[in-house]
Amino acid sequence: MKTLPKFLLCMALAFSGNAQANLIVNGSFENPVIAAGTFVPYANGSTAITGWTVASGYYTDIISNGFWTTTTPYGSQYLYLNDSGRADAAIWQDVALASGANYSLSFALNGLGNSGSSVSVSLTGAASSGFATRTASSISNWTQFSYNFTPAASGSYRLTFSSPAGGYVMLDNVQINSAVPEPETLALLFAGFMAIGFKRKIVT
Repeated sequence: MKTLPKFLLCMALAFSGNAQANLIVNGSFENPVIAAGTFVPYANGSTAITGWTVASGYYTDIISNGFWTTTTPYGSQYLYLNDSGRADAAIWQDVALASGANYSLSFALNGLGNSGSSVSVSLTGAASSGFATRTASSISNWTQFSYNFTPAASGSYRLTFSSPAGGYVMLDNVQINSAVPEPETLALLFAGFMAIGFKRKIVT
């Protein structure tokens, strides 16, 4: 019986650890590291931004704090998706998701208050089931967005951020996390294991 509390503790830690794991690689665009107060452009098709592929765009840059008056609170660098009046910009990353699991997609945007600033977000794949396109525009400060979703099928999904020409859109802190188990779920799990232990004690 002494091993049961240890087992329950391990299960609780496993649940909490899995709930906090970000499935997105380099969601804060901290790699590659660039010099402070500078920017580095990446061309269409580039995979130099760790975990990401540049899909289109005249300018898709990593910018470090100090280059503009705006700075990111999520690290030292952020992604600049578009240059005003140039061309559409997009970037994507593939991520493996499980059917029926609950996930949360979150990201931060800053459009410097430009009325033309907008970004469309899509998560598609695995038998054409995926996340619906979302658009956020006219954002004057760093703003966090979050959406919950449940994939209809297991497999690889493509998360894409795209911005039309004519806007200033900065992206940071991209995350896909497993939904945190409800307290009721953890309570039922604990009660179930306690019942197993109680039954074992009676039998022995």
